[in-house]
Amino acid sequence: MLSRPQRAIGIYHLSPLSCILRPMATSKLKSFQTEPVTYTESQSIKDGVVCDVYLFVENQSKDLSIVTVSKCCCTPKQKVLKGEKTLEIYLNGSGKLFVTSTLGIEKEHYFPNNENIQQIEVVIGETMRWHADTDSDLQFAEICWPPFAPDRFEEII
Repeated sequence: MLSRPQRAIGIYHLSPLSCILRPMATSKLKSFQTEPVTYTESQSIKDGVVCDVYLFVENQSKDLSIVTVSKCCCTPKQKVLKGEKTLEIYLNGSGKLFVTSTLGIEKEHYFPNNENIQQIEVVIGETMRWHADTDSDLQFAEICWPPFAPDRFEEII
């Protein structure tokens, strides 16, 4: 198996927030949306945000991260710099995905605690940030075509 560069939904150097880490699921996936995957590692992005990294067994043109955001916490705000496609997929819990277009228009996608899996493509030049609600953890998937590289995202402060 190939080793991959650090994936922390990008590389970040952030001061910690006062969030409680509460992973939503401890078991690792064997498949995602009917495609077999192999777990490679877990990474703490920042306090309250944990990322499980997977490789698709039969399709090396993309990779997968399952990200758990503890209640009241958020992912770093990041800008998509590279890649053919970046897909954000709500899985469970409740929270919001904020996506700002290249024209500066911010769209808020709200995901109440339900079973309806929804996905949003974030294109080059757009920024995004996930934020878990105050009463629920949030879990989402991120699929990158081609697989993640350290210069794919830029942290926006």
